[in-house]
Amino acid sequence: MNWGDWGGDWPHGAWGFMMLSWVIIVGLAVWGLTRLFPRRKSQTSAMELLDARRARGEISAEERRKIRAELSRSDKHNKNAKWRD
Repeated sequence: MNWGDWGGDWPHGAWGFMMLSWVIIVGLAVWGLTRLFPRRKSQTSAMELLDARRARGEISAEERRKIRAELSRSDKHNKNAKWRD
C-alpha cells in the first residue's frame, strides 16, 4: 500500500520536534487560561455557615451555641498544634 509522499521529505527528528512544539503550545494555552480564569474558592468560614443556618431556621439557638462552642474549642486546639505553624 502506497501512502504517497506524506511527510517523506522530513528527517526523523523533525516529527518529534513538531509534536513537542504542539505539546508546548497547548500546555502554554492551558496554563494561560488557568491564570486568566482562576477557580474561585469559597471564603465562607464555619462560623458564618453556622450563623446562616440559624438565620434560615435550620437549627435552634441552643444547637447554635453548642456547635459554636465546639468550633471554638476545635479552633483553639488547631492553633496550638505543632504541625499547624
